[in-house]
Amino acid sequence: MVFVTEGPISTNKPTIGWGNSTRGMTFSMHNLGSTQNAWTWEENGTTKMTLTNGGLLTVGTMLSTSLLRAEGDTELGNATSDDLTITARVDSDVIPKTTQQHDLGDTDRWWDKTYSMYVYTNRVTLSGSNAQINMDNNPINNCGDID
Repeated sequence: MVFVTEGPISTNKPTIGWGNSTRGMTFSMHNLGSTQNAWTWEENGTTKMTLTNGGLLTVGTMLSTSLLRAEGDTELGNATSDDLTITARVDSDVIPKTTQQHDLGDTDRWWDKTYSMYVYTNRVTLSGSNAQINMDNNPINNCGDID
């Protein structure tokens, strides 16, 4: 075990680790009450990353310049105030887990335009004062009810 420091690692918990307080970075493995053997990385007194023995990794900002892979169930965000920005192209199908269980958009937030080669649907509903269909003189084939 190696412990190197130029000053104390600020903690009131049993700690083993290394750090350099004059450069503002410490790494410690310690007992956090019910969380045994967790580790924390701090820089200038600010926690940058923690890992609990339960496998929960908390990171302030993460950058992957190659492949970032998450297997199993994945959640992005935990509040409607969180934003997800996708600049890349989607290279797979986007399929809901359960049929007719989730929406794309809602009554207050509409997608602006949808570009698609084919649309397969069981029902079409047009609403609003500017609702219109422009088929460019192409017929609607095999059509049932249109609301």
